Amino acid sequence: MKKILIVVPGCRTGGVLSSLIALLNSTFVERYDIHLFVMNTYGEHLQSELAQFSIGKNLGTSLLNANVVNSSGIRKLILILFKLILKIPFLGKFFSNCIETSTIRSIEKDNYDCVISFQESASLPFVAKFSNPNKITWIHCDYSRIFTNKMDEYAVFSKYCKIVTVSEYTRVSFCKLLPSLESRVVVIYNIMDSSAIIQKSKEPIDDDRFSIEEFTIISVGRISAVKQFNLIPSIASNLKTRGLAFKWYILGGKHEIEPYRKLMQAISDYSVENEVICLGNKTNPYPYFKVADLLVSTSSSEACPMSFNEAKILNLPVVTNNFGSAHEFIVEGQDGQICSLTVMADVIDNIIHTQRRFNPHISIDFSAKAVEKSFLFVLTQASIACVKTSIPVSAVIAGGTLFTNSASKIVSSGVSDSDTSGYFSRIFSRFFSIHFILETTANEVTSEPVPLVVGIAINPTSP
Repeated sequence: MKKILIVVPGCRTGGVLSSLIALLNSTFVERYDIHLFVMNTYGEHLQSELAQFSIGKNLGTSLLNANVVNSSGIRKLILILFKLILKIPFLGKFFSNCIETSTIRSIEKDNYDCVISFQESASLPFVAKFSNPNKITWIHCDYSRIFTNKMDEYAVFSKYCKIVTVSEYTRVSFCKLLPSLESRVVVIYNIMDSSAIIQKSKEPIDDDRFSIEEFTIISVGRISAVKQFNLIPSIASNLKTRGLAFKWYILGGKHEIEPYRKLMQAISDYSVENEVICLGNKTNPYPYFKVADLLVSTSSSEACPMSFNEAKILNLPVVTNNFGSAHEFIVEGQDGQICSLTVMADVIDNIIHTQRRFNPHISIDFSAKAVEKSFLFVLTQASIACVKTSIPVSAVIAGGTLFTNSASKIVSSGVSDSDTSGYFSRIFSRFFSIHFILETTANEVTSEPVPLVVGIAINPTSP
């Protein structure tokens, strides 16, 4: 049985973790020996759904990736001191490299057949450093929003033999940024366990603040800048001035301080404290989905909005801002409506007044069976597509070229130990943060990727 290691930055509640949990709860795990490495143990899921897969060994990476804001007491003091050390030039970089290298070496003793970075951010550059040539990375966002440096980004992504995006929109967005890697990019939609969602929706609601006596709107997700929850009070105020009776509940934990502050300030400024209510994070939001009248998204961007598909499974219509991937997951007039934020109040008003009923349906097969096939395809093709190239190395420091040696060899994820000049390149890179310019050769597989998920119109089982 093949051994697979999945690496995630942390275990905080969100669509990415929900997708991972659904995958690990599927029959997919029967085909492989699945292990999970969580870089930062802070989060809601580690002690429950994911604990049985965790391999531990994450003390060092937890320190590197821990959020001081979410800590308290002695732990917070230790983290502050640790973060200050990491900011010291050269020493901080050396210290963090030592921790990561030691952790990776310890993990690689288990001889995994494939290593997966299941999320962008911290796990992406971390997994890129593994010596295993079969590395796969997942992108769960519109990467153009976080793209910074083409040379640096290419240097990391080129270490992966497959790059998975969770929607066609995110695939196109990524390929525009790094077109030379297009042949490695495939689409796999986030897995969904509709049976589990329907079953969880039958559980009782555990919050006395929630009521369905009036028209009930919910917005779901972590309170972060991209969700734009701070715009909800303005829309709610508009609805209030029209004499509409409604409650608008936000289900999501405080993820970023400033967006949360803006949201609370906007609620106060627009005097909608009775209409807009923050319920905080809910590990099981589905009972709220089941009884709500409308799901509203004000997000500026979504890669594969899990809440849309969860809503459709529970026959909950969606009104969403017109971001890039919206039309890929919402059928206008059937699943709900797509509109600009400027007219969102009008759209909601019309739904309330006309009591319009929608007929949500799943237009894409998000079932475990479909996604498992996709996973199996990618894992099977990973070793075939793995690139082992002869690469000229140019070490660049502060914009100036230190040396160039076209004879240096880099195999997949690192410099060949047998190459003396390559050895010194690695040493310089480790201690002086030298960036390598990578130019792949024609050894890469160039065939077009096989379509992984076919759109199938199905009517979900009524909850």
